[in-house]
Formats: sequence, C-alpha cells, structure tokens
Amino acid sequence: MKHGITRDSKKVPDALVGTAASAAVTPLAAATTTVNPAGVVQYASKYWQQWNPYYKGLPDDDCTDFASQALFAGGWTMVHTGNYNQPDQWWYSDGGGVAPAQQSYPWENAQQLADFGGHYSPRFYADVATPKWKAGDIAFWIWDQTTTFKYNHTTIVTYVDSSGSPYFTQHSANHYNQAYSAYIVANPHAYVADMHLRTSY
Repeated sequence: MKHGITRDSKKVPDALVGTAASAAVTPLAAATTTVNPAGVVQYASKYWQQWNPYYKGLPDDDCTDFASQALFAGGWTMVHTGNYNQPDQWWYSDGGGVAPAQQSYPWENAQQLADFGGHYSPRFYADVATPKWKAGDIAFWIWDQTTTFKYNHTTIVTYVDSSGSPYFTQHSANHYNQAYSAYIVANPHAYVADMHLRTSY
C-alpha cells in the first residue's frame, strides 16, 4: 500500500485520494467561481432531516446527492456539457416539469464525485503533509477496506471541535454532527479521505 492521508491512525491509499494526474492538475489561469464552505455547512445543517423539496432525492442512497446539493449551495457550478454517465459532468436537472428529474453520475456517486472534484475539475484539494479538518470539507469513506478500494459513502464536515476532531452530517441514514469516533466504532475497518474545498477555481 502506498502512503496515505492520515486521519486518527486511519490511512487511505494515494490512489483513492487522487492519481498523479489529479495531483498535477493546473488551476485555471483566472478563477471565475467563488466557493463558500460556510454555505455548504449551512445547507447541510438546514436540510439534513427536512429534505429540500426541489430535489427528488434518493431515499435509500442519498449521501452523495445530498453532498452535491450542499456543494451547489456553497457555490459550485454545474457542468452540463455531456451525458449523465460521463465522469467530467456534474449536474442536476429537475426536468422543467415536463421530464423526470435526472442527475449525472458524479452528482450521486461517491467515487465519481471524488474523481470529478479531484481530477476532472480542480475543486478539491487534500493536505497530505499536515492534514487538518475544516468545516465545509467533504469526507469520502470506504466502509471496509478489506473488501473494496473505492469510496462508497460521502459526508459533510459541519463542525470541528477544539481538539481538531471532525463531526459529520449526512443522508442515508440521516445524521447531524455525528462524531468521527461513532463512525469508527460502527465501522472499525473504515478509511476516510478529507477533501478541502478550493474557495475559487
């Protein structure tokens, strides 16, 4: 296993944080979009239990859809220049009242959202040398690294206590400010990667 991002003695392989290509992504010459991590936190805090009626939601597997909603509220812009199954597309459409609601795979899939924001568009970054959780971060989880090396859950960091320990808000199941320790107790083989938001891109 390659070295990984350390999180309370948990490590995630580099390949899951981002490929060499993603690490080498050159920021856009001129930033055109401003992102507000506080807006991500505010959205998650408002809709963690009472869902936003604009979105159709995915009742049994809504974690990444919910994170994408929060990222959109925080300032991420949609990319809708291709088909829903392309990895460089991140969008949601309500159908305009004449068609069913639809979203791209990176909008609703944990691994594909991580790939989109880390490789296809320079929106995430990770502090490998000195990791530090921040409110508004997106945390990608592998519930059991002994059976898979792909992210299968997404949460939003909505609070960081004075010791630097993160608390997460999510859908499926719905939780608000759940402690990191609670996740590890329930999933002792879990790995997590913390992705910071670029405040402009």
